[in-house]
Amino acid sequence: MSSTVTASWEFKLHRKRRIKEALIVILTVITLSTLLIHRFPSSSNAEDEEKPAEFFSLTAASQAPQPQPLFPAEDENAQIGTSSRRKIQHYSDELVRQTQANNDAMRIEIRHKKRKLERARKIKELDGLNFYKLMLSRRSHLVESCHEYLDVEKKTSLQAANFYVIQEEKLIWCPVYKAASSTWMQNILYIAGHNQQMVSEIRSKYPQQPNEQGRVVAPEVKKSFLQRFEKKGNVNKLLIVRHPFHRLVSGFRDKLERCHGPNGCEDLNFDWYYKIYGHRIVKSYRKKALKKFPIEYFDEGNNFGSPVPLGDNARSEKLPIFWEFVQFLIDSPVEDYDEHWKPQHLLCSVCHFSFNYILHFENLQQEQKEFLKTIGKENISEFIQNPLNSGPTTEDLVSKYFSTLDKDDILKLYNIYKLDFIYFQYHFKN
Repeated sequence: MSSTVTASWEFKLHRKRRIKEALIVILTVITLSTLLIHRFPSSSNAEDEEKPAEFFSLTAASQAPQPQPLFPAEDENAQIGTSSRRKIQHYSDELVRQTQANNDAMRIEIRHKKRKLERARKIKELDGLNFYKLMLSRRSHLVESCHEYLDVEKKTSLQAANFYVIQEEKLIWCPVYKAASSTWMQNILYIAGHNQQMVSEIRSKYPQQPNEQGRVVAPEVKKSFLQRFEKKGNVNKLLIVRHPFHRLVSGFRDKLERCHGPNGCEDLNFDWYYKIYGHRIVKSYRKKALKKFPIEYFDEGNNFGSPVPLGDNARSEKLPIFWEFVQFLIDSPVEDYDEHWKPQHLLCSVCHFSFNYILHFENLQQEQKEFLKTIGKENISEFIQNPLNSGPTTEDLVSKYFSTLDKDDILKLYNIYKLDFIYFQYHFKN
């Protein structure tokens, strides 16, 4: 089905390209015809009548028109001057350039559509066997990459406190914050055997603390216990990852770009992330930001520096803008990062722990469905939430935030999250 759709779509693009090329040819012919008319003007009937009969009895050789150059030599009798020839040549070159640019754009669009259709086909055809192969491929890539960066990973260690272990279900999960972590804090309650009423009671007890919800069924364990339990047979070790820059923008928007607390922006004293990070970031980088951006950039009409509207009383000029946040990250040690923007490979010690299920947030709905089948929990699929339904950070949205950064800033960010890109097979487009 996908190949038929692709062929039909490519045929339409091919037809559009041929129509454009035909129009260009017609335009060129009209232009040349106009030039030839000016070069060889037709004689009037009166002039023909005045010519003697001998004039019309020339030999065939003399009657044959002599070939004339399209652009006559530069002399005082030439009807088309140098400037006209240059203009015509310019228009001709421009037509060639536009045609080439259109062809290149169409080829790029075709490749993009092919890749999109191929991804859709793979997602649709993700069954048990393909899921197993996909997990094996991701696991093998991670092992090879860790070996390649062994010198770097020697400086890190297993952070057991970040792991959630459900012993009865032989499940170990390390949450990557801003990669469906809050959703899966609830999901593991169902996996542990809790029903909807029990889950609702736990959520009511810890309404603003998803971590504590998960700890009800997966208490914190020591490093030695985690290492022993990992080596047992048939243990499912789960990791959910996300594109590093998408996750970064999501973390900033959720924790620092908008006001939190009971009184919104009227009283930021109850906003934990503002007190710990936001206030410090603005104090350190607002003067530099005012030199880079016009003062109007921070006005209410411009969302107080946010690339997108956030709603009434959702933001204040006291909160940092994305550019200031990025400068803070560049100047801070990675080890001191908050869990919502700390690199994923550090959060979950991926080179010190053998995860056998690495799911991608971007295709989580399908992949978590197959994961639940694998661990024998497909019966709870109706309770499992899909975070993508709540409006994920899209590539267009991320581009709006990154458009406020210089190229050097983006490259510095990439170097901070480079191993996330490499380990989890995400691509970096500058």
